[in-house]
Amino acid sequence: MRWNVLLVAVCFLANFLLATKAQKCVVPESQFQGFDITQYARKWFEVKRIPNEAEKYFKCEFDEYSKTPQGVKVVGRAYNTSTNSYETLEGVIAATTTNTFTIKNPGEGIWSNTYTVLGTDYATYSVVTGCLDTIDKLLVWIAADGPELSPAAEQTVKKILEIYNLDWSDFESVSWTNCPEPPSNK
Repeated sequence: MRWNVLLVAVCFLANFLLATKAQKCVVPESQFQGFDITQYARKWFEVKRIPNEAEKYFKCEFDEYSKTPQGVKVVGRAYNTSTNSYETLEGVIAATTTNTFTIKNPGEGIWSNTYTVLGTDYATYSVVTGCLDTIDKLLVWIAADGPELSPAAEQTVKKILEIYNLDWSDFESVSWTNCPEPPSNK
């Protein structure tokens, strides 16, 4: 009898822990609609992010979205301060919806994911969120057309964050100090 009770308790605890882990990263329903990846195609500088282990040593991060005959190509670069070198990922936009896009980076699994657009004006700011397989919390990135948000874009982004119960103070700034010249596209 004791073994049955113990087995039931262990099964209950295991199910509870699995359910809790599965629910840690839930992407909010985006109120932004009408996402257009071709308008989004440009160079975006990451200026703020929710702190996370995957980008712990990264600074000088940017993504270049470019139109090609095959679709939209994405080249992401980040300077890794632990190796003193740039890391580069090249991928493609595999799918889009009215407020999401999916990036596929061949041979790489962490950043190959679906991202939800919480807001963008396609020119000065972008707020994107998503979950990574290796991190159990929601991640949010704020990007701009340069290493800093303009005051007007910052105010707009703060209003977008409020809609999703996110606070500006939850974010860390991405360093753009002493950024080495990135490798050229080959």
